[in-house]
Amino acid sequence: MSVHPYGNSPDKMAWHDETTARRLMAWIQLYDVSKRIIDDNTADFIISNIVQTGKILSSSSFYKKMNNHGMFQDQALLIYSDYFSIIKDSVFMSYQAVTRMNEYFTFVISDEGVHLENSPSYHQAIAQSIGQYRDYFIANNNPYGVQLDGLYNKMMRFATFIIKPDGYFPQIGDTPKGKPITTLWNDPGYLYAATQGKSGVAPSATEAVFLKSGYVILRDRWSTGGKGTYIAFTAAYKSAAHKHNDDLNVLYYHDRDILIEAGPYGYDYTNDYTKYVYSSYAHNTLIVDNKDLPATPNIDKKYNMSRLTSSVSTAEKTIVTGVNERFNGVKQERSIEFIKGSNALNVTDVMTATASHNYKLLWNLAPDIDAVVSGNTVMLNSKGVPIAKVEFTSGTGTTVKVVKGQTSPYLLGWYFDKLYDDTPTPTSVIIVDMNGSNSTVSTKFTPLN
Repeated sequence: MSVHPYGNSPDKMAWHDETTARRLMAWIQLYDVSKRIIDDNTADFIISNIVQTGKILSSSSFYKKMNNHGMFQDQALLIYSDYFSIIKDSVFMSYQAVTRMNEYFTFVISDEGVHLENSPSYHQAIAQSIGQYRDYFIANNNPYGVQLDGLYNKMMRFATFIIKPDGYFPQIGDTPKGKPITTLWNDPGYLYAATQGKSGVAPSATEAVFLKSGYVILRDRWSTGGKGTYIAFTAAYKSAAHKHNDDLNVLYYHDRDILIEAGPYGYDYTNDYTKYVYSSYAHNTLIVDNKDLPATPNIDKKYNMSRLTSSVSTAEKTIVTGVNERFNGVKQERSIEFIKGSNALNVTDVMTATASHNYKLLWNLAPDIDAVVSGNTVMLNSKGVPIAKVEFTSGTGTTVKVVKGQTSPYLLGWYFDKLYDDTPTPTSVIIVDMNGSNSTVSTKFTPLN
């Protein structure tokens, strides 16, 4: 800390909000395991750094409010105030940590039990933390533990339904490719989803609607072996944390991934790959006048300007509608229709504006899918085998083309298998291009097996 003094460090990450919290927890653990063998000078050195870091984390100016980084700051303060309970202000710091933590959970967990930082993997991580905090508070006879237990269990439904038939999370937001933790909830439905049916019992429902939170998840059935149809439709702009330009994004799975997104790259916002994965080009979305919407870290914070508006389900089909009004002067309304008998997906996009614009609808395909264009029809093949047909209908003149692994004039058609993947996989992207003020495009995805 003498090399990286607070407020004057040569490294901007030395006093990063979450890093500082984790460092305090590491300092305390170091002291706990070494206090019986270190001399007094070393002990004083460690304790002085612990106290200094605790004061910094308690400062309102340092606190990362309404963000999971702030939650970890509060976790560190709880550990500090508990372990060093005789230190001045320990009672205040404990109260402060619980108060701030509760404010964060109230803000970031919706009434539907969805974590609103735009990424299923963060939903899991925060749920896991809430479970740990619950256990801590209950063990210390703090009634806040009972409240957290209710919140923890409320988060289970989204965690169950968001899992794809292949057992993986969809790579929404900053969710890397990965499978869920199977031990978070001892619930038959969650266990079934998390283990691909190796444990538990299939949920009775096949659809989950979190309309206020911005997610609808549809499937034809709960199956094993990666089989089945799965659709995720999102318009979840409730916070800026981990937000990609994925407004009205659709993911489509039929026995395998068909419509995907690029996946995350990392958190260096100056990196071209990071800029790409946060952009609209990396998602199944609309581009207006060849310009991307403002992306993280300079995102526009037009919360709720993209949102889901309705969901209607019958025995034959489910229709979900959402709108995106983040564009200046352009409104996009997208409706998805899941045809349950054929497992087809119909998407209708309606763009309205007072002036003429160029519109591009992008459809990102899974890495091993090739797309063959014939007019307004695209055949999707995997290893030479037809797997789906895509048909476009519009009253406006449209052109359809496919791009794969493009590097210029901008990145397009790349998939990132893991974080900081510097050798991304080229993928095919269908581009539906049109000009006008008001345009309607109907897109039908029909599986062929």
